[in-house]
Amino acid sequence: MFRTFLLSVLLIPINCALLAQQDEQALLRQIEQDDQTAVDAIAMYSPEIRKDIFEAARAPEVIVRLHSMQEKTKEVFTNLLTSYSKEEQEKIWNLTRYPALISEIAYGQKKTEGEINTILLQYPEEIHQIALEEGTQHYELLLQIAQKNTKYQADFEKVLRDYPPETANAYRDLIKMPEVLNTLYDNLQLTLIIGDLYKKDPKFVLSKTDSLNQVLTQQNAKETADWQQSLKDNPQAQKEYMQAAEQYAQDNGYEPADYSAPINTDVSDYPTYSYNWWFGYPSWYPYAYWDPYPYWYDWGFYYGAGGRPFFFGMPSSYFMNWYFYNPEHWNRYPELANHYYNYYMNHPGSRYSNSISRSVNNWRNSNRKAVNEDWDKDTKGRIQRFKEFGRTEMNTTRNANKNTDHSFVRQPATRVPASFRSSNIATPSINSQPAGKSSETHSNNNQYRNAQQYHQSTWQQVRPQTHYSPAAAPSRPMGNVGGSGGRRR
Repeated sequence: MFRTFLLSVLLIPINCALLAQQDEQALLRQIEQDDQTAVDAIAMYSPEIRKDIFEAARAPEVIVRLHSMQEKTKEVFTNLLTSYSKEEQEKIWNLTRYPALISEIAYGQKKTEGEINTILLQYPEEIHQIALEEGTQHYELLLQIAQKNTKYQADFEKVLRDYPPETANAYRDLIKMPEVLNTLYDNLQLTLIIGDLYKKDPKFVLSKTDSLNQVLTQQNAKETADWQQSLKDNPQAQKEYMQAAEQYAQDNGYEPADYSAPINTDVSDYPTYSYNWWFGYPSWYPYAYWDPYPYWYDWGFYYGAGGRPFFFGMPSSYFMNWYFYNPEHWNRYPELANHYYNYYMNHPGSRYSNSISRSVNNWRNSNRKAVNEDWDKDTKGRIQRFKEFGRTEMNTTRNANKNTDHSFVRQPATRVPASFRSSNIATPSINSQPAGKSSETHSNNNQYRNAQQYHQSTWQQVRPQTHYSPAAAPSRPMGNVGGSGGRRR
């Protein structure tokens, strides 16, 4: 029923008497059957980002050219890093998220530690140690990166020089949001149709996506509130959820001190920094991962005053994939598994949208021989079913993969700035803003995060071959060149 409503919101013609527009609507309706999730993802962004998307869609050939350029520039950058260890590569990739910082450190001459520390005053604490290490130990590499970025940006401007200012400016905005550019390329057929409609009737497209945005935002808010209330009503599930969250953080390279100490400000609106479009994201990821989020975004909560959890969202698709692709988690946290299942059963209209419902739905489909309709009916015995099924799958996986590295592909660890910690913890302020916010970030406010979360939960990402997702090392042999400094990421 909800899909039908979305269809009516987005696709009802303004004037049924206009046959040409009817044809366009019929065509978009056909596309909608295959690409509704992409339409939804676009609608979840703010009006400013949606307008950039529509302006860019008027010139879809630019998207194709940028994708082609990016494949080549990423290959060049990946080859540039092959002589470095994987740990060192991860540091360098993280530093590329701050192109202006690299330029300031690299251009002119090699900087002293004091000069670099002065530059770093303009940038978030989380990148300080890495920038200092790389600036002092791998200056020549940073200079090469800065020069390549300058060249690629110049090539980018050449691509835009023959386009109207509004189109060029839209692409200048979107190049800072590579996740959105990926969406437009991956759904190119839809991009072509929407771009054509926007050329002919921009008011129609803007008004309909405004309406759809309201519907999806309300749905997202309700589903999040339902999730938070369900945790309050089930203390054991909440306990296991928090235990699983801490295990997830540890698996992603965080120490207990990183995530267990209370935070003295609201971090649900913490700004993130995307990987540089030209250099891409770390080569060992089997899926597009452009925006490294801190652990609390994947958790959907953080620890505030007195170690009390503050829930602000739903667990991310990355968290849910981590949970369901490892049968040990079903056995260790069976009440949580059952809680996910109940949420899924109570939200039948969200099986292809929010992260929980979609993950449960995918898990059921991939285990349909064992997880049948009896699981739906057996509400009392389902916890035990999860424990037993998890134990069985653990044994099966161990026997089938005795000599395989079962470590999953972890996300980059983002440290909590020291200024966010305090022995005198106050209740978080909803409107507080983190310090150290440089001019080159796009602020990931809650609306932007919700749009990304919605989008992530609808992606058809590359799935692991087993319940585990091995972390693939870069393809070429590598040695540890130069000092690596302390482990940060």
